[in-house]
Amino acid sequence: MKIFIIVLIVFVTFEAMAVCQATRDSVLSVNYKKNVVYGTFGLYPGATYNLNYERQIIHLVKCSVSSINIRLGYGVYGDLAGSEKLFLLSSNFIFGQGSSHFETDLGAAYLFDIVRMNSENENGVIPVINAGYRFQKKNGHFVFRTGIGWPDCIYMSLGFAM
Repeated sequence: MKIFIIVLIVFVTFEAMAVCQATRDSVLSVNYKKNVVYGTFGLYPGATYNLNYERQIIHLVKCSVSSINIRLGYGVYGDLAGSEKLFLLSSNFIFGQGSSHFETDLGAAYLFDIVRMNSENENGVIPVINAGYRFQKKNGHFVFRTGIGWPDCIYMSLGFAM
């Protein structure tokens, strides 16, 4: 399962790059904030809280995909029966050139320290799939995200770009 998820992430990343091949004129690397740190609150039947770091890998100017990012996160995922911690790794695709963007996220999360009333501790890998709205000015510091997905269900994020 882990190998399948890794292969899927690599395939999606290379597919996006093949659809919009970067030329010297289409890649912009000056004055763009490449690092973002943000907190996410999600409404699952319980709640999820994540702290995330996102690093921009590729920024494209003349394509529908404006940037491809790698996201690392750590958080708590739980409901009334218990809670678990998670580490997540995903690739993030941002569409649009202004300050309002559509974004998608595809990756995997590793759950651990599961505490349930009716079962023993378990560890596992779950998919990370999100689609939503992102507000981030090209040279601004403020980042706002909202959307739907898994494992956050309905989520909202506030962060800082640097």
